[in-house]
Amino acid sequence: MIMSNNLPSPFEVWRLAFYFDDKPEVFKYLPVVILDINSDTGEVLVAGAKVTSPPPRTDCPGEVALQHWKEAGLLTPSVIRCTKIAQFCLSDFDGCSRYGRLSKDDEIAVTNALTELGYFGRTNTEISRS
Repeated sequence: MIMSNNLPSPFEVWRLAFYFDDKPEVFKYLPVVILDINSDTGEVLVAGAKVTSPPPRTDCPGEVALQHWKEAGLLTPSVIRCTKIAQFCLSDFDGCSRYGRLSKDDEIAVTNALTELGYFGRTNTEISRS
């Protein structure tokens, strides 16, 4: 289910044009999870949430299978690839849609994966919602 537009917030799932690393001129609309927003620059940090039916790859750290993907507004089981971090400007969200928000359990799993990858200083077991 896609919801009406407004400004993105951390741990929301949005549909955005996601450019491929190996072909920067090629993009595909994918669900992405908002990680942070820099209010000074207007940049948004997101992790690509590639919708896939296979489970996370065991040889790829930082892949999180969403336990509550339906609650997040996704139609199929989804894996968030926390190694696929991209920056977007707030203007990139113009005309884009929000699917929903990660559950508290999935927020914690994503934060822990990002911590293990070195993006955060310590493992968070509790995340406060704004």
